[in-house]
Amino acid sequence: MDLIIDGSSVWGLVKMGYIVVFVIYLIFAIVVFRQVGLMGKTLKIGFDKFIKVIALGHLAMVATLFLWALVVL
Repeated sequence: MDLIIDGSSVWGLVKMGYIVVFVIYLIFAIVVFRQVGLMGKTLKIGFDKFIKVIALGHLAMVATLFLWALVVL
């Protein structure tokens, strides 16, 4: 019971929860990037490069946020 009441262990669980959520979101961003690439190969539309740049920017921001969370948390 002391383990649950102790503030440091509770915050440790919260930090681990954040890291797990960031890992799941990073996997989601990778999947989105792959799907956008496949969409660009399948559909020949005019703005597929623009969408790929947005997906790459999203993936880069998520990866940066994940690394920042690892350092800070």
